[in-house]
Amino acid sequence: MKLIKYLFVGLVLSLAACMGSASDKAKNAVEEEKTSSLTINFDDESQGFSEKEKELISARAGKVEQELRELLSELPQKVELHFVKVDRDLRVVGGISGRAENPERIVIEISAIYPNGTIAAINKSLAGTLYHEFHHLNRGWTIEGNKFGPGIAIAVINEGLACIFSEEYTGDINEADIYPENVNEWALEILELSVNANYGHWMFDHPDGRQAIGYKTGRYIIHQALKNTGKSILELSEYSPDKIWELAKVK
Repeated sequence: MKLIKYLFVGLVLSLAACMGSASDKAKNAVEEEKTSSLTINFDDESQGFSEKEKELISARAGKVEQELRELLSELPQKVELHFVKVDRDLRVVGGISGRAENPERIVIEISAIYPNGTIAAINKSLAGTLYHEFHHLNRGWTIEGNKFGPGIAIAVINEGLACIFSEEYTGDINEADIYPENVNEWALEILELSVNANYGHWMFDHPDGRQAIGYKTGRYIIHQALKNTGKSILELSEYSPDKIWELAKVK
C-alpha cells in the first residue's frame, strides 16, 4: 500500500510568493494526496477537515475509484477530486453533494452540520456520490467540456442514468430523488419544453413548489427503459438521450 502523504500546497505557495510569484491560490489552504490516477484535494479555506476525516475520505475515494475503473471504460486517465466542507443543510442528499466540473475534475461538498457529524455523512453518502459523478465523467456530462447539447430532456436522462447507476452499485438512494405516483405527467411536461427552458427551475427548484423535477423524472425514465428492454444500467448508458426516451415509451 502506498503511504498516504499530504502535501501542504499552501506552504509551497507562500514560499513562492516570497520569491515574487504569488498566486491567488495561496489564499486557500489546500492539502493534496496523489496516486498515479487520482488526486485528492482538501480545501480548508473556510472549515477544515480533521485528519481522521481526510484519512477516511482518502481511503474511501481510492477504493471507489478502483472499483469504477473496472466498470467504466471511458474515464480519463487522471481524475482530480476536490473536497470542500460547507455550512449548508444537505440532509436530502445524505450530507454530500457533487458536481463534475470538467472531464477530469469533480468537486464534492460535505456538510459540516449533518446530523451526527461529517463522518456520518462520509460513511453514508460518499461512495454513492462518487459513483454518480464518475458516471458523468464517463458519459461526458460535465459543466465544462460537455459532450451534449442543451435541453432539460437531455439533462433528465443523464442525471437519471447516474442516479440509477449509483443506486444499483452502492444501494444509496437519495430522498430528494424519489419520484411521486404522477411522475409520468412530469415526463410529458418535460417533452413539451423548449430547448432553452430554465435549468434551475426544472432540475432543482420550480416556481410552483416542486423540487428536483428533472432528477426524479430521470430516475423514472431510466427505470421504465430498464424494465422495457431488460438491459443493464451499463448497457443503457451507451444509448443517446433520445433513444432512452424512446425505450421508456412515455405516453
